[in-house]
Amino acid sequence: MFPLRPSSAPTRKKKKQPLLFTATCGAGLEPLVAEEIAGFGGEDITTSFGAVHWTGTLESGYRACLWSRFASRILLELAHFDAPDTDTLYARCGEVLWDDHFHWKSTFAVHATLVNATITHSQFAALRVKDAIADQFRKRFGKRPDVDTFNPDIRINLHVEGTAASLALDLSGDSLHRRGYRTGAGEAPLKESLAAAIVRLSGWPERAGEEPILLEL
Repeated sequence: MFPLRPSSAPTRKKKKQPLLFTATCGAGLEPLVAEEIAGFGGEDITTSFGAVHWTGTLESGYRACLWSRFASRILLELAHFDAPDTDTLYARCGEVLWDDHFHWKSTFAVHATLVNATITHSQFAALRVKDAIADQFRKRFGKRPDVDTFNPDIRINLHVEGTAASLALDLSGDSLHRRGYRTGAGEAPLKESLAAAIVRLSGWPERAGEEPILLEL
């Protein structure tokens, strides 16, 4: 049995609905992904370069992971805050209740992207997030999850633009184009998501020959 939460630990709050999701995709595929997301039950859909954002239930995120043909990854936002420096980043990451999302026995990895950010080193930013997660688990349970940068159970995404930081849980695991039949690849493989987009944009009938074309690609 886990020990009781220390009084200094952040207060657990009931999650609010709807949730905020982001689907990453190749540049130019945003309209195709947005159309898919609408079909999965997403609402308030907006696009930015290489991404589609929406609000919805967790089911809409799972549907996107399972059925999207054009997206690369599906991210569930956990927190959004101002982080002008890495000390603030560490402190705000410590306010997220990480055991709501994974167990200390799980492995995890943090991927950071910075866009015109006041924080200038993406690897150090990822390290500070990792430290905040590990320290919270150690403080609460006396144990911490291990880091696995190659094949983690849990992937955490940090995105900082200017001073605006967001933390997201990667629901996809591996990139979605790897869900298919292909177990090996040549020197210049064509991602299944891109192949599907080519077929869709070409106007080829979706049910008449699409699969043979994708197999040929």
